[in-house]
Amino acid sequence: MNLLLAINYKFFSRSAKELVHLVEMMDHDRVVDGYEIMVDCQNKMEMDYLLELAYLAKERGFLLQVHSSSYDDIEIQKKFLDAVAECALVTGKTINIVYHPVTMEEDGCESVALEKTNYLLSELLNYIYMKQYHLTLSLENLDQRFGVTRLTKEQIEPVLYNNHDLYYTYDLGHEFRNHGAITDLDPIEVERLNNVHLHRDEYYYKAHLPFQENDEDKENWVKAIVYLKSLDYQKSVVLEYDFYLMEGSTYEEQLEDYIHHATFLKPYLS
Repeated sequence: MNLLLAINYKFFSRSAKELVHLVEMMDHDRVVDGYEIMVDCQNKMEMDYLLELAYLAKERGFLLQVHSSSYDDIEIQKKFLDAVAECALVTGKTINIVYHPVTMEEDGCESVALEKTNYLLSELLNYIYMKQYHLTLSLENLDQRFGVTRLTKEQIEPVLYNNHDLYYTYDLGHEFRNHGAITDLDPIEVERLNNVHLHRDEYYYKAHLPFQENDEDKENWVKAIVYLKSLDYQKSVVLEYDFYLMEGSTYEEQLEDYIHHATFLKPYLS
């Protein structure tokens, strides 16, 4: 499995070149295979950062994938696809883009959220086909939260069945939060699985925490990794940890701690 670091606006106080250089300097065991970057597609600075990272991916040979911001406006997302397609041309490789299902501010609107999610992904997949872009789209499961409709892995299955070219990102952190069975993926989710997010949550207090050797829920995340191996899963695994919760008082110290957690986890994935 390829181990990727999740990065977002919390990393952007350093340039993409500085970030990659620091990771390469700190990653003594060479466990980091690339990055999944979340950008606001309406923020020029963040989109410029993505393009710079694409050039570095080509130059340094690391994997690059993208996490979309949660706009459900079709035209905004098409412009975003245009920009990521340019990055794919730079890297010379197909770029996978992770999408959240559409969320609803009102609780109990599952059918509306499902309809909006299906429409968004169908339109974007058709746009990719028409433009012949070197992009894939992957839909991520969310967790249930009070007062807002967020679609779980069971609830997004119809979207996968309706869109033959849509892939699946299994967010195990969200599944842990739901107290889900973690090893009960639907056959279509197994078939379409091309990306995994790893993190742990302390329910409503903190989210996107790293795994630890002495976690009280270690049995669950080890079981999840063993399950992935049983599926012969060989693609990307993203450490979706909150950079601000890493130990250290400086950017460099927090980044080093992030890489330390990647080094700790890599043997479990081997």
